Amino acid sequence: MCKVAVGQACGRLGQKCLTWMQERYVRAVVSIKILEPRQNMQEPTTGYFYRTMTAKLYRQGMPTQRWDFGNIKKYSRDPVNDPPGCNAPNLPAFQIAIPINETFWDPPSPIPPAYVPVFPVNIIGNNFVIDLYRIQRIALKSRTP
Repeated sequence: MCKVAVGQACGRLGQKCLTWMQERYVRAVVSIKILEPRQNMQEPTTGYFYRTMTAKLYRQGMPTQRWDFGNIKKYSRDPVNDPPGCNAPNLPAFQIAIPINETFWDPPSPIPPAYVPVFPVNIIGNNFVIDLYRIQRIALKSRTP
């Protein structure tokens, strides 16, 4: 499950994600919060407005993981002297990895004790990876003046 919010309050987004996690068939929820652009603050090379973005990964039986992946840090007022960490694609610290067996978790109801997820034969690797930098760039591009 993936929830993306731009205008929705962070608390409401978190409530929705936790509600989804109560469903036995949901193994992981990714939430992405994109805050409004900071007025009068733009990247010099692209013209994109600076925006704070956060992502959370909720997984059954695991602590929630959190990423601050906007083109400006959440509480920063100076992107030049306090640059964001998510500034290039393929940075391991800004990738969400979800095990493929959880992505294709689709058991019958009731869930049999020995249920094993079946996934397509053309899937390679162990994880489904979301690169937050790529999401950042798409979100920034969509709101360019």
